[in-house]
Amino acid sequence: MIATKKITLRNVNEYQPMPLPVFKTETYSYQNEAWDYHYWLLIEIVDVYPGSKYQDTCISEIRNVN
Repeated sequence: MIATKKITLRNVNEYQPMPLPVFKTETYSYQNEAWDYHYWLLIEIVDVYPGSKYQDTCISEIRNVN
């Protein structure tokens, strides 16, 4: 794990930014071969607002705007 951040989103149906750290792709060389090292993003839902109709959580879109 490189970094972690806890974000609280409002209970509204509109765009909400999630500021994330910027990671660069790193390249490593071994025996005359180059290997790109990419990073993955994991989003964990820790808590939710209770709904009046459904028991599940809906995420409509996650987008990288960098």
